[in-house]
Amino acid sequence: MTAAVTFGHGGPEQIVVRSDWPCPRPGPGQALVRVTAAALNNTDIWSREGAYGTASDPDAVVGWKGVPLDFPRIQGIDIAGQVAEVGDVAESGWIGRRVIVDPSARSVDGLPQDITGSEVDGAFAQFHLCSVAQLHDVTGSPLTDAQLASLPTAYGTALGMIERAGI
Repeated sequence: MTAAVTFGHGGPEQIVVRSDWPCPRPGPGQALVRVTAAALNNTDIWSREGAYGTASDPDAVVGWKGVPLDFPRIQGIDIAGQVAEVGDVAESGWIGRRVIVDPSARSVDGLPQDITGSEVDGAFAQFHLCSVAQLHDVTGSPLTDAQLASLPTAYGTALGMIERAGI
């Protein structure tokens, strides 16, 4: 598959478009999504740059978890697409559905621990492998795939600020 692969912290020169990148295969509980749109936001840029710093060293070159990312990495936190394949026959009803993907690839006690495009590969490729639990069916949405892809991180951030402010 074709993928924009990030090979280290730094500027855009760290990204190489590869047409020979291996396409992941879904295992049990996983889905392979054909990416039709991906958003680019600050999380992608700051993760690539390693611009998050730490409490003890604001200039440390690290991702949002306070450690350097594992490279190579396919970035892209926000994904819209169509389910191409699932790893378990019990989940076959997802095949062909139009979806957006929850960017929280793993949560603990309701808080994100691994983020798509940061700790796991993301949207800047032809296909994305994720948990079926991350899928949200948007088949009936009148929005374009590009509009849908812009929602997960921006919406989540805005909603969090509204909730934090008690509005």
